[in-house]
Amino acid sequence: MNRFRKPVTFCRSGLDLWKHAAVFVGLLFGIVWTIPAQAADRMVARYKDWIVYEGEGPDGRVCYAASEANEYSPRDIDHGEVYFTVASFANRKAIEQPGFSGDAPLNRAGSARAITGDVRLSLFVDDREAFLRLGSDEKKLVSAMRKGADLRVEAQHENGERLFYRFSLAGVTDSLAAAARQCGLPNPVAAKAKAAPPRRGKRRAPIRGRRR
Repeated sequence: MNRFRKPVTFCRSGLDLWKHAAVFVGLLFGIVWTIPAQAADRMVARYKDWIVYEGEGPDGRVCYAASEANEYSPRDIDHGEVYFTVASFANRKAIEQPGFSGDAPLNRAGSARAITGDVRLSLFVDDREAFLRLGSDEKKLVSAMRKGADLRVEAQHENGERLFYRFSLAGVTDSLAAAARQCGLPNPVAAKAKAAPPRRGKRRAPIRGRRR
C-alpha cells in the first residue's frame, strides 16, 4: 500500500452527538498521524443527518462533515459509536477525504467496502477505522454520496463476523458546502458548475427536486 490516511479519533463527552468532539487528521507525506483525543473541535452547523465541525490539528485548520450510523448489524456485537466523515484541510493537503470510524475492532485482512447507489469501492482497514484504498476513488465516492439516499459500509470484525452499517445521506451536500466555506475552500460542486460553458439554444425552466 503506497498511500495512507491519518486515523480518525473521536473524543466522547456523552451520548448527544451535538456534544461529541471529533478529532481528525489528514494525509501528509504518507505518514500516519493521530491527534490527541482531548483536542475538542467546534460544531459549526447541522443539516439534517450531518453535522459540520471545525478544529485545529498538526497541519492546521480542518473542517469536516460527520454522520452517525442509523442502522447496523449484527446486533450481538458492541459497535459503539460509528461515524462516517468527509474532511478537508484549509492548507488543501486533503480535500473531501472520506473515512469510517467505529468502536468494533476490524479484521485488517478482511474485505471492506463503501456502497452508495451503483458505486462500490474497496476500503483498507486500520484497526477500528477504514479509508478508501485508492485515492482516486475519493472524489468518486463523495460525488455519489451527493446523489444518493444512503451509504453502506461493510467490513469484517476481528472475530470473523461480517459487519454492516448504514448512514443517511440527507443533508450531506449542504454539509460539505458549509465545511468548504468554513475552511476558506471553494465548493467543488459550485466551482464545477461555474466552470461549465453555457449551453446555446432555448432555455428551459429548471427542474425542481429534493435537494440534499
